[in-house]
Amino acid sequence: MTDVMDDARRIKRGILDFIHTYGCEQAPEEAFGALARDVFIYQYTYDLPYRRYCAAKRVTPATLKDWRADAGGRVQAP
Repeated sequence: MTDVMDDARRIKRGILDFIHTYGCEQAPEEAFGALARDVFIYQYTYDLPYRRYCAAKRVTPATLKDWRADAGGRVQAP
């Protein structure tokens, strides 16, 4: 079992690696989607008010299929 600090370091490393890899360039959809999903799972796991909000919207890590769909609802891309 991992603890919150291990997971926080993993998420931070993932974000920094993503920035280092893509900088200001457009990242591949799959790479951004994977990072967004990891961040969502981290927040869902450790932020109880956020998890309650997600539960009210019926969004969980198991039901989240696309990074564009978050607890706030579907975001329309331009």
